[in-house]
Amino acid sequence: HCDYQWYMTMGHGIVSGKVIYRDLFDHKGPITYLVFAFACLFPNPQIAIWLIEILCVSWFLFFCYRIARKFLSPWLALSVVPLMMMALSANYARGIEGACVEEYCLPIFAYGLLTFLDFLIDRKPVSWRRSLTLGICYGILFWTKFTMLEFFVVPLLIWVIVNIVEHKFLTVVRSGLVMLGGFALVALPIVIGFAVLGALPDLFEIYFLVNIGKYGVGNLNHEYNDTWFNFGLSLLLGTTFALLWFVGLIGFAINYWRQKSGWLLLIAALSSWLMVGLIGAYLFYYLPLYAYAVLGVVYLIKIVACMLQNASVIVQRRKFKLLWLSVVAVASFFVALPLATNTVEINQPRDHYAPLVVADILAEYNQTAEQPATLFCYRMADGGFYNAAGIVPTMKYYAHSSFSEAGYPAMFQAFDETIRNQSCDFVVTYPWVYEAKQDFLTQYYHLYKEGDLQANTIPYRYFEPSGYEESSLVILFRN
Repeated sequence: HCDYQWYMTMGHGIVSGKVIYRDLFDHKGPITYLVFAFACLFPNPQIAIWLIEILCVSWFLFFCYRIARKFLSPWLALSVVPLMMMALSANYARGIEGACVEEYCLPIFAYGLLTFLDFLIDRKPVSWRRSLTLGICYGILFWTKFTMLEFFVVPLLIWVIVNIVEHKFLTVVRSGLVMLGGFALVALPIVIGFAVLGALPDLFEIYFLVNIGKYGVGNLNHEYNDTWFNFGLSLLLGTTFALLWFVGLIGFAINYWRQKSGWLLLIAALSSWLMVGLIGAYLFYYLPLYAYAVLGVVYLIKIVACMLQNASVIVQRRKFKLLWLSVVAVASFFVALPLATNTVEINQPRDHYAPLVVADILAEYNQTAEQPATLFCYRMADGGFYNAAGIVPTMKYYAHSSFSEAGYPAMFQAFDETIRNQSCDFVVTYPWVYEAKQDFLTQYYHLYKEGDLQANTIPYRYFEPSGYEESSLVILFRN
């Protein structure tokens, strides 16, 4: 997926000495690129990212178990883990493995829900350690993708209001200051680092001003702009998410209505859902709300446990517990496996991947060239062409991100300037872009191979949650 490739390109750029935002453009938070830069320190960055994902999901499942333990016995709570993993695999909203930052932050959302439930059910005070941890979590989210903080806005507001109503104003102040301290532990190194590099204005301009003022402006993609279409997708295509979400929220609301905890959780969850949709979002923006799905799994297991009450003697036996956990784990695995989209990559030939085809063309050119080939993705997404060829872009705007020409004209002016200056040896672009800009492009670049446009067109399959989409690209060479 192109988002993953952008992150990896930015990571390679950091390792090679580039300063993000100043030398290379993308609009996610700096922590995203620092994680990928860390992965790029290893011989195989993809394996490193895969292991980081496993760690994040494992941590998420650990907090799901902690949440389940508030309602279930240890062995029943343990069965929540494989069921949550299965539901996560089946959830359409998370179909771009490794490409959305929401995936990496799942443990933070689960930890936040655990903290909120401790407060709602047990009125457990927020200790200074937990306040510090929450502050660090807020800092990580803020410098990864600040809109993800919407998950915490209403729960935090509820916590403040309830404490003030209960005349615990000093508790709010003390915990709030510690949270700010935790946030500062994350924020200060980032701000100081960019200040030392002389790139603080670039950080502020791109991460804040460009994201707030230009992202989505003029974007014709209805999945981003149509609020009701968005809400429908979150319910219909994220089926397992929606089912578990509503079962859990309704079950909790009924059980804890008299304590007021039930409707407070309902308000928090529904408010977050509305905030995501009303602001405008792609489907995977709803992924943080998946943390609430653990409550749905919990209440479904409680129903099964009630049905087995008549067999209480059998249920108490250790062999039955082991059998139960084994069946749940194995069944979850075999349900989740066909839903894992990366399984379609098994035994695919090299020429199935356009980035590798382009990389082979550049490698052949390098055998006789005095200088290694340079590459530019003109008005198209970073589909992995830089990473496949082992190239760090030499220009700031190296690929077309999610901005329209009307919304962010400076990016497209920079694209044309790169062509005009013949800054790179090779250019890849979409055939329709080549046809629309042919008069301009042919002044500086020509089709790489002899023949017409068709002879220079390479099949290009790009990944979407629903599967591979067929496309094509054209490869050009400097005049």
